[in-house]
Amino acid sequence: MLVANELMYLFQFSGFNTLHNVFFADVAQHTTAQPSNEIAKCEWFAPVKITTLSASVPTRGIVDLFFKHIGILGPDDGRPSQMVDRGAP
Repeated sequence: MLVANELMYLFQFSGFNTLHNVFFADVAQHTTAQPSNEIAKCEWFAPVKITTLSASVPTRGIVDLFFKHIGILGPDDGRPSQMVDRGAP
């Protein structure tokens, strides 16, 4: 379960076999990332670190679109963020 102060739907992203619904969640600073349901692995990371992570092409595309959506093209403010997508059949 993700407890968020605010949840905002951003966009849909078509992956290779999955339609991803992407949300932005504002959570408390010391919240612990915890996988559940169909999400097997979940951890906090600064979105600008995506190039250093083992991430799929669709995940990298989602992060890129997220940056464009919020108008950030450079390093972030250091606040960790979590990219969680929920695939739709």
